[in-house]
Amino acid sequence: MEAARVAKTKGHDVVLFEKETTLGGQLNIAAVPPRKYEMNRGIHYLTNEMKALDIDLRLGQAVCAKCVLDENPDAVIVAVGAFNVIPNIPGCDLPHVYDAWKVLNHEQLPSGKVVVIGGGLVGAETAELLAQMGAEVTIVEMMDTIAKEESTTVRPTMMADFEKHGVKQYVNTKVTAITPTSLEAQNEEGQLSIDCDYVVLAVGAKPNTFDTSLLEEKGIKVYVVGDCHDKAADINHAIEEGYLAANGI
Repeated sequence: MEAARVAKTKGHDVVLFEKETTLGGQLNIAAVPPRKYEMNRGIHYLTNEMKALDIDLRLGQAVCAKCVLDENPDAVIVAVGAFNVIPNIPGCDLPHVYDAWKVLNHEQLPSGKVVVIGGGLVGAETAELLAQMGAEVTIVEMMDTIAKEESTTVRPTMMADFEKHGVKQYVNTKVTAITPTSLEAQNEEGQLSIDCDYVVLAVGAKPNTFDTSLLEEKGIKVYVVGDCHDKAADINHAIEEGYLAANGI
């Protein structure tokens, strides 16, 4: 949306394709965890700009290179985002194993004893949300710190909330398997088995791909921005790349 906004203000005719029926992408789930509601302001602002600038929105349309060529573009900005990684762990395909992004998007609702695999920002925020909703939550993280990417001002609040809700935390711990009733893991103290009703996966994101070869063969300039460019990052990175790409046209 930022790329579309800037391109339109520079005088270009802009068509914005979006496979979902709403705008905002990952911001819609990023705004769900505790203390993150204000991020909705970004969605509201940019969505309003799309309307105010009369940008041609094509919502609910999965797009391919041929669809784009039909628009006869001079330039194309690819901002197709990322996806939540499903790790290669035995048992990941069991029905009680959920996706953190779908949990935040209210598509899946775990309850009871929940183990979150991955203690990065998404995993920690998902764990905090579930704990506030009454679940008995455990976080299992391979690295030595939970929510390492969180700001130094917010992280103490999150840790205090974990303590208040009894969130258990295992660091330097590798998950070895998921069973119908437990999560099996290993750390320096040896093997451990954690009873659970649900497991939530939050081990990171990988860029979505979009085949641009047909566009490049036609000599169309292509810019790849945001989470689909190299590696998934954060909102500041994504919006900045969209801004810079539109200014480069």
